[in-house]
Amino acid sequence: MALPKRKYRNVSNPNKDRARATHKVKGTSYDIDQADKNCRKLVNTFEQQTNFGDAKAHLTLRNMRLKHPLFSKLSITGFKFLMENSSLFKLKPGQFIYRQGIVSAPNLYFIMYGSFTCQNSDVGGFGSIMCIGHTLGEEILFG
Repeated sequence: MALPKRKYRNVSNPNKDRARATHKVKGTSYDIDQADKNCRKLVNTFEQQTNFGDAKAHLTLRNMRLKHPLFSKLSITGFKFLMENSSLFKLKPGQFIYRQGIVSAPNLYFIMYGSFTCQNSDVGGFGSIMCIGHTLGEEILFG
């Protein structure tokens, strides 16, 4: 009986055969780098189209739904409801959503692209890096 050949990653040249970073959302794995790149481009395109009143903005929004790992699980009706009742904002490096000791706004955040970490002034960074496919502030749904 012949054993199947195994594929090994070339450790000496990580760019040649780089192991893909994957993330799971409800059992579906996706390539974080590719999803981040796609959604970043779509968000920027959508932002430009809405600023200039371009009629193609709704098509970009539909494409965004299909490319985003969380939104692709929603129905088009559910996604439209979220988009109609939400606003898009971008964080700059070093900008905060929450501040320690200050009561936060009751918001739910969906990460469209990029990543950030949670930090505490006493401990520093804690938890994992939050990136595309993660949410923040979902506790408002339960209280």
